[in-house]
Amino acid sequence: MLTKHEQTKVDVWGDVHLDTPNLDSLANAGALFTNFYTVSPLCTPSRASFMTGLYPPFTGAADQNHGKLDTNIKTWADILRDERGYKTSYMGKFHLDGEEKPGWGAPDGREFGFDDNKYRYNRGHWKYFDEVNGEVLEYEMDGEENFESRYNEHFATDFLVNRGMEFIENATNNDDPFALVLSIPDPHSPNDNRPYYRNMFKNFDFKVPETARKNMKFEPAAGGYNFFNKEEVPIDTVDDFIAEYEEQFFVDHMQQYYGMVKCIDYNIVSIYYSLCVHQIFSVIFYS
Repeated sequence: MLTKHEQTKVDVWGDVHLDTPNLDSLANAGALFTNFYTVSPLCTPSRASFMTGLYPPFTGAADQNHGKLDTNIKTWADILRDERGYKTSYMGKFHLDGEEKPGWGAPDGREFGFDDNKYRYNRGHWKYFDEVNGEVLEYEMDGEENFESRYNEHFATDFLVNRGMEFIENATNNDDPFALVLSIPDPHSPNDNRPYYRNMFKNFDFKVPETARKNMKFEPAAGGYNFFNKEEVPIDTVDDFIAEYEEQFFVDHMQQYYGMVKCIDYNIVSIYYSLCVHQIFSVIFYS
């Protein structure tokens, strides 16, 4: 992307650069989309299009989050499984089964071409997972104390990547072609991480993007979608407002965001190594 736009680096959040060598390596060895467009910039409609190749209005999950993908829709996983004999798995956030929360598995036979749905959940922003007697349990940040000394086994990113590795190993040991969707919930609010990544960027200072500052000052005049209210934040107070916002909330928010991305980058090593060893590249990552 940098080469395409003739840039050496892009630091949106001030003079803070985040290295993601493993994600970069995966992108360089795989397929990297550099030109894309969404007709419905929400989670559920976008996922529906991604899974089906259809515009959102034709999926049943058209214009809002927590919509429900039509049961009779055929996905690319249906084609790989039923017509090509692939072992298929979906792990992580699905967000195409309506209001169910967390909604583990494939309720009412809603597999959509995926044989393995045990670690698929519909919605919610959980930070820790566990498995007890075959049942997957989810925890928010206040459940972290349950995993002291075992954070890197149960933090959501680590847990799902480990399950993904198990699926890949089983498929390759049986010489089965496979397709795995690994839908890691991070980076997403609530912005917090497991220990180690939580403090990795504590000494970094982040700035609100200059485009946001100009937007709040209506430079140029903002479109109808603009949500800044000049009565709440008069234009001549924008700089002071942003300075206070950065100090009280934004910096910590971004420190944790960078930590979440770094945790994902670290975990990608396991998946990438396994794919290289088996010379198979049929894993899709998205958040």
